[in-house]
Amino acid sequence: MSRRHAFAGLVVAVLCWAVVQISISAQAGRADCPRGTRQTANGCVAVHIPENAELDVLGHDWTCRRGYRDVGGRCVAVQIPENAELDVLGHDWTCKRGYRDVGGRCVAVQIPENAELDVLGHDWTCKRGYRDAGGRCVAVQIPENAELDVLGHDWTCRRGYHDVRGRCVAVQIPENAQLDVLGHAWTCKRGFKLASGKCVPMSPEELREYERALAAAARRFRTEARACGADGEVIKGDRAEVVIQKQGCGDYFIADGPNGHYLLEWYGGHSPSEGDVIIGPINSYGFKDVCYPGHGRGRVWVDDYLLSRTRALEKFVEKCR
Repeated sequence: MSRRHAFAGLVVAVLCWAVVQISISAQAGRADCPRGTRQTANGCVAVHIPENAELDVLGHDWTCRRGYRDVGGRCVAVQIPENAELDVLGHDWTCKRGYRDVGGRCVAVQIPENAELDVLGHDWTCKRGYRDAGGRCVAVQIPENAELDVLGHDWTCRRGYHDVRGRCVAVQIPENAQLDVLGHAWTCKRGFKLASGKCVPMSPEELREYERALAAAARRFRTEARACGADGEVIKGDRAEVVIQKQGCGDYFIADGPNGHYLLEWYGGHSPSEGDVIIGPINSYGFKDVCYPGHGRGRVWVDDYLLSRTRALEKFVEKCR
């Protein structure tokens, strides 16, 4: 299990518990039963608390005490194997840091040379400057005019250079052009358009149409962001369109935005399809709460962002292996 899946499982467990408690709270509020009782068709009746249980936080049901778990309405002790401990909720066990679950046993993580425990402590990851090659951590070979990427397990061309068959060569910028936001290709300056590989001036009518298109896109973004908001809140972040959905490749998908492509992993909520718009803080790594206008909210793991289309597809294929 990857560290993201392990962490996500914990997050989901906590969120599910919270949702259940909120639901119970709403019901309890309507019933107006005193603490220690619960609502039935015949009114408020006392909560029957089994052995090794206690009233839950709301006081209208029971929950097993820490160190016990619910088995068919009874609270039985959690059997904790060697090198394990109670998890954060206290009703199950998890392996201690430096150990991983193998068939219900916690065995020591075997850390290869140039590796270290990952953030959760139940698996290993290569140190910065090294990459995983068949279970070994080998040094990243960085070509001229390149540097380690932000994660430190691969290389990327420096700004002003682009990848040509594993080499970083200078971007040739034509007249009236400039480096794009990613720095590995060029784009025409404002007021110019691409024609036969050159940037030529737009006509007055083309320029007006261009300005109208920009204004329309800004209005659409504001409308979609408001549609995602709750209680007047406006969702902030990047806007992108799903171009490759997760079907057939686990939970990974690619979204295309004005500043590049995003490689994302679905973690709940709306299941995106090609053509869906996604809005949220997806311009940084980690778990992000996002919105799909017209479809609701969701949660994703940002695996990488601001990628070229080619690099995004390469990384997508790697995930699908």
